[in-house]
Amino acid sequence: MQRTHNKFSASPFIRHFHNNAVLQLIMALGAAFVIFHFTINIMRVMQFAPKEIMDTVVSYSVLPPLADFKYKIWSVFSYGLFHMRMINGYPQMGFWAMFSNMLWLYCFGSLVQMLIGHRHVVPMFFYAVILGGIGYMTAQLVPNWEVPQGFYVGGAQAGITGLAVAAFTVAPKYKFYLSDYFSLPMWLVAGAFTVLILLYTGFAPASLAMVTGGGLMGFLYITLLRRGYNLSDWLYRFFGKVNNSVTPKDDAYRKHAHRRSDVLRSAYQQQTADDQRVDEILDKINRKGYNSLSKEEKEILLRASKENE
Repeated sequence: MQRTHNKFSASPFIRHFHNNAVLQLIMALGAAFVIFHFTINIMRVMQFAPKEIMDTVVSYSVLPPLADFKYKIWSVFSYGLFHMRMINGYPQMGFWAMFSNMLWLYCFGSLVQMLIGHRHVVPMFFYAVILGGIGYMTAQLVPNWEVPQGFYVGGAQAGITGLAVAAFTVAPKYKFYLSDYFSLPMWLVAGAFTVLILLYTGFAPASLAMVTGGGLMGFLYITLLRRGYNLSDWLYRFFGKVNNSVTPKDDAYRKHAHRRSDVLRSAYQQQTADDQRVDEILDKINRKGYNSLSKEEKEILLRASKENE
């Protein structure tokens, strides 16, 4: 048993999980991927038409064309959770895109976590996702930059780009040591990531604006942090208050346990007293017969017989 924050956990994994924001983020994105595509595939098995799947699941989860955005403003946040690619007008799983994104997330997110702390990883990621989504929508205001109707975009590219830019801003001379004799400089790793992310966007203006917005957020986050503005504080204060409001305090738990013990003890003592009274009545019947019982004793005996049925 491992003790974490005054509570016991059966798994030592939880102790490390609590302070590993990168692992938390990877698991959250993995769960979202499974839920999203499980829902789509269940609808396919149930023979829903592709348009019904698009209208009921996809269009409400990822970034839509600009014309539909006013009805789905939350998509500037939610699209970062759901990895999906449109192929021939149909939503595809994009598993390898998701898998490669998780590798890059682990690479740059772990570096950010190591250099400035785990409390910055999740806020920075989602700030970058939101700014990337805003950039994607804003770019479509430019003539000839709008995306086709029915085209949707999802994935964590903007958030990971934000983490990559933040890591490069904090430690541009950092080296990734793969062994005692071999390392890769940060500029080379960041350069490879940049090439791959550009190829993934297909150089579409709106998609380029999305990853650019994510990268800009990573740079702004680090710049503001260096000037004393911590953009993660208010989030952790908010979720801390929510957690405290639904998690019983130790004193309250002890008081509740004490009251429960008192109630159980009182009930046991009452039950014991009742059993003794019934035994006395039965002894009286054996000695003097049933007719010797008083009205109260007959009621006690009747009540006891009903409880034992």
